[in-house]
Amino acid sequence: MLKFYFTFVALVFFTVSPVFAAPDGMPSGKWWYNPRVTEKISISDDEKQSLDKRFVESRRKRIELNSLVKKEKFELENLIESKNIDEEALLRQFRKLEKARTDLSEEIFGFLIQARNVLGYERFVQLKGLHREMRWGRGPGSKHRDPKQRRPGKE
Repeated sequence: MLKFYFTFVALVFFTVSPVFAAPDGMPSGKWWYNPRVTEKISISDDEKQSLDKRFVESRRKRIELNSLVKKEKFELENLIESKNIDEEALLRQFRKLEKARTDLSEEIFGFLIQARNVLGYERFVQLKGLHREMRWGRGPGSKHRDPKQRRPGKE
């Protein structure tokens, strides 16, 4: 029983913190209003309006889903901290939490697909490259380095 408890706690510890940021390689927030992005990938006013509408819809859903993740996590913590552990109830609650996390991740990914559809392939690829440059601050005097770049002498 003790082995199950520690295994379950470790599993919960490593899996319950959902990723709320944009998918890897994509900026978060309303990146289509960033002048550098707008200029580099030529986002029209109609496309901005379309992205705005989709962002608001998605953000509302993400707020609801994030609340559900927090609620299910709270319920799981309540069960795991009780004096007598009901393994079946714990597993049911864990599945509820994982479903809520999956739903949240799918909504985040769904907005990514919508943005990709608005931009098309070429501009989407440009956006990812631009984000990488902006994220790692490449340029003269930059203190940040892309972790994919090798350090001189480290091969």
